Amino acid sequence: MHGYLDKNIFNAYEAGLFFKVAPNKTHKYKGEKCCGEKLSKERITVLFCASMTGEKRQIPIIGKSKNYPCFKNQDLRNLKNTSSTKAWMTSSIIKNELIEWDSELMRNNNRKVLLLLDNCLAHPNINDLLSQITLVFLPPNTTSILQPLDQDVIRNFKIFYRKSLISKRILVADNNEKLKIYHRLWMPFE
Repeated sequence: MHGYLDKNIFNAYEAGLFFKVAPNKTHKYKGEKCCGEKLSKERITVLFCASMTGEKRQIPIIGKSKNYPCFKNQDLRNLKNTSSTKAWMTSSIIKNELIEWDSELMRNNNRKVLLLLDNCLAHPNINDLLSQITLVFLPPNTTSILQPLDQDVIRNFKIFYRKSLISKRILVADNNEKLKIYHRLWMPFE
């Protein structure tokens, strides 16, 4: 990583988020009936991207649909919504994200960035299309060891998200309301 300041070394990594999943464990008193609910399999993919100094990129989320009714009148400054048929990252989505970021860097401050990616098939090597971003791919089978965002950053995000979801469910239950969780209801990103 010679020649790059820490603030210009980024890592990007996508993770699936089952955004409606309820807790899979609970406490109950002996003899009390406890009913669970079926675990939701609705998911989105979240693309995390941050520098070594903690600078975060706007977070793209990939769902099955681009237009959800819940997006009306929502503050989406920290999110970019895109779609794919299975809500997975595709090479065209990441390519478009990288080209857009590259042009932003050139337009705003001519900043040179090094971006670490895993060697997933969805991550195309498009170094020849980028002037401000240099892509470096991690060696095969080393992602869980070397991937900076995989070192509990994404795990902590999911824990924080789930805690927020549970808090929202409790608040709604206390007010005798019905909880509606859409593709994006209240993402705890700030």
